[in-house]
Amino acid sequence: MCTRVHLRISFCVLSVSMFAVAAHSFAASNQLDRETVSTSQMSTGDSFEKTQTLNNEEDLKRLGTTEFEREFLDSMVNHIGEGLIPVCLPMCERIFQDVATLNKESLPISLSMLSEVEMFYWPGGQPEDMAGVILPFGKEIGQWEIEAICSNRRFLKVCLELASLPRDEASKLVENEIGTIFPIYQDLFTETWAQVQNTRANYPVDNQQTYTVGPSLQIGNNPDHTPTLAGARLKLFSLLMIAGDLHLAETSGAYKKVLDEAIRQRTYFYGDNGLEGDRFMTLKTIWLYNRQILATAFLGMRNSPLWDEEQRWTGHELTTYDAVFTPYDLLTRHQGPLPADFTKGKQIIKFHAPLDDSEFDSILSSMR
Repeated sequence: MCTRVHLRISFCVLSVSMFAVAAHSFAASNQLDRETVSTSQMSTGDSFEKTQTLNNEEDLKRLGTTEFEREFLDSMVNHIGEGLIPVCLPMCERIFQDVATLNKESLPISLSMLSEVEMFYWPGGQPEDMAGVILPFGKEIGQWEIEAICSNRRFLKVCLELASLPRDEASKLVENEIGTIFPIYQDLFTETWAQVQNTRANYPVDNQQTYTVGPSLQIGNNPDHTPTLAGARLKLFSLLMIAGDLHLAETSGAYKKVLDEAIRQRTYFYGDNGLEGDRFMTLKTIWLYNRQILATAFLGMRNSPLWDEEQRWTGHELTTYDAVFTPYDLLTRHQGPLPADFTKGKQIIKFHAPLDDSEFDSILSSMR
């Protein structure tokens, strides 16, 4: 039975605006205080001339010193002019840092670090409208996770590098990562749901019209690089999307454990186990029950005939990880002033179109 409860939800993690997330990310990096940069390029290969008014000149020392940075700044000048460059410098520095980090990573390191949560939330995907709390979930629930994953430059890097490997080798790498991160996710999930239950026991809703529901999530990286719950969950989803898209082989049963846990969560949280708002927000923000991602993984990995039914599928055209701008960067999204950069290549990521519970159950039945 479908029920709807309207709440004022004081839950800021997924409803946070892209600019608030960007501000959070910029605060984590070196901040540029008072700066102006004038850039000029007389011919290809000329370096950028910088005039700076700074509290700390080291903040801009790296800008324009690598081929990627010069290419990046060139593109910005050509499309938006020099006047907005100072405003965009924190964003530029963040992208420079991310690409420089990824350039140094081997594939095993990138796979391990895929649980670093900040790259999923910056720039991230558009938040979903959650003003109405509805169980069972409607078809539209689940797209945010796909968008957040596709916005992550580390995900783009891992996709390219796994696709270049023999299938057996790629399958083993992905299964090993799932086997490592899944129990970590389970422990963090159990701990977080217990906190939600404890909060509700101490602060019952009674007849209040406004109240907070669901868990609180950390959307910044841990200093010691251990996974956060949000990071572990999005890493699992990323690996499942890759496994389906590349038709990787399943040998150890790691994928089946993830599916079993997702179905267990659906059964438990659709049931009468606490306040509906708590159950909805817990499922929505820390669940594994993303029908689109699970369907993509298992139809792709098992080479189901359903994979060939074109009406089932949608997808995205994505750049390489070291593109000047991806489709998700703050100045390219929503028909922004800068185009996505496909000059270094294009990746087509395929995933299942939105589906409801009954459609998902029919897929599970077809695989038995």
